[in-house]
Amino acid sequence: MNNDNNEKINHCWYCGKVIDNEKYNENVPMFKVVSRDSGLISREVKYQKVHVNVARCRQCSRSQRVFAVLSGIFVFVVVGALLAILFKDGKLDGGLFFLGIGVIVLYFVVAKKILKRRAEKNGVKTNVDGHPVVEALKAEGWSLNQPQA
Repeated sequence: MNNDNNEKINHCWYCGKVIDNEKYNENVPMFKVVSRDSGLISREVKYQKVHVNVARCRQCSRSQRVFAVLSGIFVFVVVGALLAILFKDGKLDGGLFFLGIGVIVLYFVVAKKILKRRAEKNGVKTNVDGHPVVEALKAEGWSLNQPQA
């Protein structure tokens, strides 16, 4: 494709479609530890934070938002049902509580695998791994995970 105006053409990182609106781009936070200090009582970690602008189309943005909302609703319903069951007789049943936590964890594992398999079948990426800017920062010691003290 010849681009005489030298305009930058953006493609969605996730699906590869050409995008004309940066409104749906994702700002991915990355972190780099600057120092760690340990005292007798507490530990402190100092880090830098940058945001990587990842091109994303409207459809991929919507799909990711829908998954997040549905996941939140599911957790809310399961936790609400668990609380109703747990305190129905005025006493706490630890076994049911842990069963509910297991159901929530299982949901996220299964849902994530199903969505990933479906996305890969359609040629859609499910995360920012492999993004050139993200990988360059990782090579310099940056991480997608926020450091903990």
